[in-house]
Amino acid sequence: MAFSSMIFLWVFLPVVLLVYWVLPSERVKSWWLLGASLLFYCWSDTKAFPLFCLFVLINWIFGKYVCGRKTVLFLGVALDLALLCYYKYVPGAGTMPLGLSFYTFLGISYLVDRYKEGSNGKASLVVSSLYFSFFPRVSSGPIIRYGDFERDLRAPEISSEKTAYGIRRFIIGFAKKAVISDQIAPSVNGLFLLDMETAPALYLFVGLVLYTIQIYYDFSGYSDMAIGLSAMFGYSVPENFDYPYSRQSMTDFWRTWHMTLSHWFRDYIYIPLGGNRHGLIRTCLNLGVVYLATGIWHGAGLCYIAWGLWNGFFVIAERIGLKKLLDRIPQWMRHCYTLTVTMIGWVFFRAGSLTRALSMLRAMFSFQHGDALPIRMFVGPGTWVLFLIGVLFAFPVVPWARSLKIGRSDKFRDIMEPVLLIAFLLVSILFVASGSYSSFIYFQF
Repeated sequence: MAFSSMIFLWVFLPVVLLVYWVLPSERVKSWWLLGASLLFYCWSDTKAFPLFCLFVLINWIFGKYVCGRKTVLFLGVALDLALLCYYKYVPGAGTMPLGLSFYTFLGISYLVDRYKEGSNGKASLVVSSLYFSFFPRVSSGPIIRYGDFERDLRAPEISSEKTAYGIRRFIIGFAKKAVISDQIAPSVNGLFLLDMETAPALYLFVGLVLYTIQIYYDFSGYSDMAIGLSAMFGYSVPENFDYPYSRQSMTDFWRTWHMTLSHWFRDYIYIPLGGNRHGLIRTCLNLGVVYLATGIWHGAGLCYIAWGLWNGFFVIAERIGLKKLLDRIPQWMRHCYTLTVTMIGWVFFRAGSLTRALSMLRAMFSFQHGDALPIRMFVGPGTWVLFLIGVLFAFPVVPWARSLKIGRSDKFRDIMEPVLLIAFLLVSILFVASGSYSSFIYFQF
């Protein structure tokens, strides 16, 4: 059941939300929300539902006895990783369960945090189960610590202001996905399927820049929808994106792209390895491990490992001294450098195999003329318009506009914002109803 499906928008969400608001106590609300979340997961991936329930139960049991016991912690984390590795990296293991990569990280975080906090035996099965299954983020995050979620669960902030904020964020995310990402996707798919030996370099460059916008609006759109849905129920979920394409170094890019995943790797791999506390060489090695793990987490193929190492190479280079050189050049050059490195990385991420990625890069940077159908057969005028809109709003235009204090601009925004949100919602529904919806990119991870 996708967030943008009609059954979710017109049946599941209204019923779950309205009943949740009128229930008398936090305990009953928790039971209701857990039931709704389990139904959401079962509806979305019926075959994997028993496995998901078993995962939750096992982690809850280990969590009860993990306090101060390294052996219990090791066994629990090993079981979580074994499940992830089996489905993600063993040939013939079958279709990966929905959200496995994300709730595996939740499981590890849950066990490690309970081991550190010494809260032996205090977490109820209902609270722990809801932490893993909470439907707004069970599929693709954002990743949140157990302690932060538990505080919200015991005292959710249900108010008209937070509900309005949640609705606004959900509609914005819905529009990002349905109006920008999904409409650009067919052009991206067509261009990336071209024969790399004969495709014109220009077409491949076009496919790459379109994909750069598609993946940002697809994943940040999902994150906005998850944050918005959580807010409607009184929960706070951390931001996952902060205009990463506006950054001027790869270090800053990775501080603002998929932030909850970056924070997870920082807290549970980089810092335990020693972080930056043992000299430059050790710091660089630790960063290399983190970015290698980031690539492996996304998939077993060499292309994902290459993508992780490519990004890690530049982050390490900036730590060694490249950042000082970047600080001496104009901002637009730093920005171009960051976008270029990021986009070359997206070639490895999207191509499907290392061989195809290298062939695409060779074709692009040899500027081959190639032979293909006219570009308009792949990218129509409407796609170009949506792409330009996507480029514009990938930068902090909205915060800048909100900061303006000219005349009666505040009153104007108060009137126009609801009108625009309704328009975004209607247009998004029309696009979904027309059959142009595609699955979220990060569902495959």
